[in-house]
Amino acid sequence: MNAKRILITGDSFVEGVGTVHGGWAQKFAVKPGCDAEIVIKGIGGQNTADLLARLEDELALQPEIVVVGIGTNDSRWRPSLDRHEIPLAEFRRNLEILIARILERNAMPVLLGLTRVDEALTIPFKEDKIYRNQYLAAYSDNIRYVARALGGTFIAMPELANTPGMLSDGLHPSEPGHRVLLEAVLAGLSHLRTA
Repeated sequence: MNAKRILITGDSFVEGVGTVHGGWAQKFAVKPGCDAEIVIKGIGGQNTADLLARLEDELALQPEIVVVGIGTNDSRWRPSLDRHEIPLAEFRRNLEILIARILERNAMPVLLGLTRVDEALTIPFKEDKIYRNQYLAAYSDNIRYVARALGGTFIAMPELANTPGMLSDGLHPSEPGHRVLLEAVLAGLSHLRTA
């Protein structure tokens, strides 16, 4: 991988929620030996519709690789709506549009899978926000399918909830959790080749 500029965009996992020392994306940006410019655009609480609304501004930065970490909030169950925040069919369409826009800018789309939560702390996580592993798995499967079908790269994320201390609040990675995610992302990106 020899990209000059990498855009990392998405939700709170990209923003670095769960640690005061910077999340996986921030750690990537300061990693010794990383000679690419890393641009981080993570915003907590956002879903694919939110990301699509701001994507053009971010793509104007002309990244060669766009790493997308999104989908956890799409999958959450909203009792007040009696549905997922973004229903699965709409989620897939959003991903298709997202990838198409990235490819139109001659950038390489890299989509990250979703990781499990500690349901004892996420049902509910906050009022009107319920995260379940079965929902996360279904949405992650769709990320993998759409990415591969449309010419993107998919990177599976480790199941942090299976190891004590990897989550800070049942949902977000802790400091060690973010380090584990970074290693998974770096391993996935190491296989990429850019011009």
